[in-house]
Amino acid sequence: MALEINDSFGIPADVEARLRAQAEAAVAVVIDEAALLVKFTEEAKAKRLAGLKEKADAADVAAALAENTPDAHGFPRKYFWVTVHEGQDAGALSYATPSLNGYTWQIQRGVKAIVHSVALNVLDEAIEDKPVRFEGGLITRPVPMFPYTIHGEATEAEYLAFTAKMRAQGGRVAV
Repeated sequence: MALEINDSFGIPADVEARLRAQAEAAVAVVIDEAALLVKFTEEAKAKRLAGLKEKADAADVAAALAENTPDAHGFPRKYFWVTVHEGQDAGALSYATPSLNGYTWQIQRGVKAIVHSVALNVLDEAIEDKPVRFEGGLITRPVPMFPYTIHGEATEAEYLAFTAKMRAQGGRVAV
């Protein structure tokens, strides 16, 4: 069997072909390993970033749920410091009694109290017509039943402490 000889290296052509194929395979493996390392690194980064984002999203969702979860009365957990002003009429009670769907708040007039945002909405909507003299006759004008001043937002802890204090005093003011 006659072997073809490569003039420049002096090795048989079939051996050269086999060695070139091995060299190509070795280079391909090195290139593939580098490419795989880059690919796996990117996948690991993406997985870690997704895990961190998931934890952050879970924390945001938990905070949003806590904020939007109703309290024991089914009302939003949003509270305000208010003072309901004294009544103008001679027979006005010393407390205001706004109510919503059978739920009634009893809020002392002239005293700073904490109420739900729902109670504020009820106070806003509680309007009555009062007769006033106008050009020799009487007309009616809408006026708030329970005029009040907002002093700012209150925390849930402040609200719970305030209601506990009111219960201890025996009055159910702004419960």
